[in-house]
Amino acid sequence: DHEAPKAKPKTPHDEALSVLDLEAPVEFHTIKARYRELVKQHHPDTHAGDKVAEETLKRINQAYTTLKAAFGGT
Repeated sequence: DHEAPKAKPKTPHDEALSVLDLEAPVEFHTIKARYRELVKQHHPDTHAGDKVAEETLKRINQAYTTLKAAFGGT
């Protein structure tokens, strides 16, 4: 029996970067630019109120909030 190697648990910071499809190391201005790009792509107004887009946008907002706090962004 071979067990699959266990991936180290991701930190909230790592998870947030993953949601934004970014990898560390990254600067806050890059995070902010990616956030704005994703918000435009997934905003419910551009998807006629699509619930999937709405949920995706919520995840993007949460990820951005997490990273903004971690980076001390304004």
